[in-house]
Amino acid sequence: MFVSVCTELTTIEGDDEVMLRKRILIVGFDPHRIQFGNERGLTSDSVSATGKAVNDRLSALGHEVQSWLISPDSSVDPLSTLLQKQEFDVILVAAGIRGLPEHTLLFESIMNVIHQGASSASLCFNSHPTNALEAILRHIQ
Repeated sequence: MFVSVCTELTTIEGDDEVMLRKRILIVGFDPHRIQFGNERGLTSDSVSATGKAVNDRLSALGHEVQSWLISPDSSVDPLSTLLQKQEFDVILVAAGIRGLPEHTLLFESIMNVIHQGASSASLCFNSHPTNALEAILRHIQ
């Protein structure tokens, strides 16, 4: 599933600075296609709402945001195709993909596709859905 937000501005004028609009890709699990354990207090609805808030905030800042949301058994081929068609300045690989040992092979595949298709993009990582915005902002400010 792809979500695309804000595609027209090239610069953002703030109080005393001009920030270039960044193209951001968020790679993560579709929260409605995975099972959440009780240990972190996450639900599909809370993760989905947090993801929407992150996209909305980045869009409000004038950035272009796309999300590539997958299930644990998804192929990385669509990601490769996306990276062949579009360039991104920042790519966030979400904690759910990186953080659990059972997803190591998928994480490796995603990282290799990103390395081959978007080697100039800054990579960032969050440790929880609530700090995804912070992780991305480290690379665009």
